[in-house]
Amino acid sequence: AGFNFVGSTTMYAFMQAVGMVEDHTADCFRKVQLNQ
Repeated sequence: AGFNFVGSTTMYAFMQAVGMVEDHTADCFRKVQLNQ
């Protein structure tokens, strides 16, 4: 049970999920909302 290996993809996905990384493209409607 649990993780045997945590690689860069897993860590990047985790950082996106908790809001550390904001990857919306410049024309994405959410980017405008998030930058307010």
